[in-house]
Amino acid sequence: MFRHRRLLVITVLVALALAIGAWGGRHMLEQRAETQARQYLALAMPHAEVSWDRLRISLPRLHTVLEDVTLTYQAHEEPVRVDEIRILALDRHHAVPHHLHARVTGVAVPLSQLPRAQRMLAEQLGFENTLHADYELDYRFQPNRETLELRRLGLTLVDGGALSLTASLENIRPQSLQQRGPAEMARVRLREGRLVYHDDSLVGRARNWYGASNGEGADLTDELETYQDPGAPDEYRQALEELRQFLRDPGRLEITSLPDNPVTLPEVVTTAVLQPRRLPRLLGLQVTASQ
Repeated sequence: MFRHRRLLVITVLVALALAIGAWGGRHMLEQRAETQARQYLALAMPHAEVSWDRLRISLPRLHTVLEDVTLTYQAHEEPVRVDEIRILALDRHHAVPHHLHARVTGVAVPLSQLPRAQRMLAEQLGFENTLHADYELDYRFQPNRETLELRRLGLTLVDGGALSLTASLENIRPQSLQQRGPAEMARVRLREGRLVYHDDSLVGRARNWYGASNGEGADLTDELETYQDPGAPDEYRQALEELRQFLRDPGRLEITSLPDNPVTLPEVVTTAVLQPRRLPRLLGLQVTASQ
């Protein structure tokens, strides 16, 4: 009898210890998740007052998830609604994270929140009341090498299209991420990059708007004719032809950049303005349109 009682007591104590440990562990994870969420929001949405209905930890990878998020801005009456913010990875040890991976889905932006020019363009393209979008950012910064790998910058506009950008950048100092001023940005060099766009209806909307604005028979592909030059380099003419094909039959457009030597933003801008026909060669561009 005594042994049974002792076994029962031990069992109860062990169960109690496990319960306390589980509660304590969960409490620590929830505190960590909230700290992580607030750090991300301060970086990504510094001018918004943010509230959410639910914060949870997604197992087994311990992702921090915010659900039914509301972003309120002083300058606008209507808030921005977000279905979910999922933080997959976040460096908590630096003011500007050295690595970050986050997805923001179900973003509903009232057109009234957009600057006047952007609001007018959205309306001309046939969007009404609200834009719905998803967003993803994934990068890794190595300060000792002064490199940043943009693994993915994604933007999907519902009833518009989906854009995905990857890039390898170098000559980036930690203060470049903090200050992001013209002087710091001028130092950054592009080693390689890739942009992929999948069209849903945005090109069709743009062609309809262009035709309505420029009269019967006007077509957006006509704009590319003004850039034609039989004497231009092959890379330039090939890029124009692929863009023309994409506008005529929109589907998938891929633009890759693999320059012979890393190029800076001032080099790109100067070439684009003064010698646009040299831009594809400078950037090592390859443009491909497909379905």
